[in-house]
Amino acid sequence: MMTVHLHEYRLADEAFISGANLYYQETQQLLRSDARVGLASHSLPDLFQVPPKVRDDDVMLSSAGPYAYVYHLLRERMKGRFRIVRDVQATFHAGYFLQERLCGPSMRDGDLVLFPSEYCRAAYLAHFEHLDEGNTAVCYPLPPVPELQRPTQRKTIHLGYLGRVTAEKNVDQLPALMRGLADAGMSAELSVIGQKEGNAQPPSARLSHEEAMRHLAGLDLLLHPSTSSLESLGRVLLEAGALGVPALAADHAAAPELLGRKALLDVDYRPGYYPMTAAHALGSIDVEQWAERAIRWQGSRESWPKVDVRRFAHDRTRFSELLLGKGKASPYHVRSQLLGRCEVHQDTLSASLKEAASITLRVFEKTDLRHIGQAMADICARMHYKPVLRVT
Repeated sequence: MMTVHLHEYRLADEAFISGANLYYQETQQLLRSDARVGLASHSLPDLFQVPPKVRDDDVMLSSAGPYAYVYHLLRERMKGRFRIVRDVQATFHAGYFLQERLCGPSMRDGDLVLFPSEYCRAAYLAHFEHLDEGNTAVCYPLPPVPELQRPTQRKTIHLGYLGRVTAEKNVDQLPALMRGLADAGMSAELSVIGQKEGNAQPPSARLSHEEAMRHLAGLDLLLHPSTSSLESLGRVLLEAGALGVPALAADHAAAPELLGRKALLDVDYRPGYYPMTAAHALGSIDVEQWAERAIRWQGSRESWPKVDVRRFAHDRTRFSELLLGKGKASPYHVRSQLLGRCEVHQDTLSASLKEAASITLRVFEKTDLRHIGQAMADICARMHYKPVLRVT
C-alpha cells in the first residue's frame, strides 16, 4: 500500500470558508476513506524538527496552501526519491505563482500539479516552462451533496448570491440588477449569503457549510457575477448544479467550462496593472443583459442549462488514482477571452529554496498557515516578490 504524507488541515475558526479551505478538508477526508491509500500526518511548521519517515515509493501531498516548496527542500535534504503532488487553488495569486517559481527547478519525473479547472491550468502552462500536460492534471473531487427540497414555482422569484461578500466578486452590481428587474415588472427578492470583507465573525455567528447549502437549495436562481483575479473554478456553481439550481454567471475563469452560453454574462474587462498580492475585480457585468437573461430564464426554467457535475463526482475516484500515478486528466476545451489578453510580469527571484523555506517557517511562527492569504502576503513581502497581472 502506498502511503500519502500530508499536513492535517483544519479550517481556522475565524477564517473565511472558501473553496480552497473546503477542498483541503474534503480531499483529506476522501483519502481516509480509500482503502488503497495509507495516510501519515505531520505538522508542516515542524517539518524539519520532526521529519516524517518517507519511503521512496511514498507520495508527499502538499495540501494546506501554496507551500509545496518546503517539501522540495525536505526531499533534497533527505536525498529522497518520493514524489511530490501540489495544487493550485487560485489563478492569479502571488502565493501560487511563488510556489511555481520555487518548485520548478527541483521538479522531478512523477511530481504532479493539480488544478481545479482547465482555465487555471492554461494560465500556469502559459507562464511556466517546466509545466506541461504530462506533469499537470485537472481534478476537483466534489463530495456528494445532500438531497434537499427545492421550491415549487412561485410568483416572487428568489435570487441569491453565495460566497465572500468582497469587491472583486462584483456584489456591488446586485442592487442595479434588482432595480432593472423591478423596472421590467419582475417580482424578485435577493438573498446575499456570505461573510463581508473585513467583518470578522465569531464561529457562532457564521453559517455552516451545511446551512449555506440549505439556503442555496431554496433559491430559484443563483447569481455568480465574480470577475475576481483569483477565480479558478466557482465551486458554488458545482454545488448549485448538484442541487438542481440554475445559475447566471460572468463569462469569466472556469464558468464557460461549467455552463451553457445563454447562462453566461458578457464581461467588460478593464485594462490595467493588477498587483497579485491582492484580489481584484478585473471587469464588470452588463447589468441590462443580466436583467434580460434573468427574465428569459423565468420563461424557460425547465430548459435552462445547469452544471453537469458527473465529471466532478468521477474525480472522487480519480484523485487517488492520480496520487497513485495511474492516470492523467485529458485536456478539456478552454474558452477564455481573458487569457488571450493578459500576462504576468515577474521580477527575478533572488531567494534560494532554502531561504524561501526558512522565511516561510518563520512566518508560521506568527501567522497560522491556515490563513492562506495573510500568511502568503507576509511571505511575499519578506521575499520582495511582487508579481503584477497586466490586462490589455
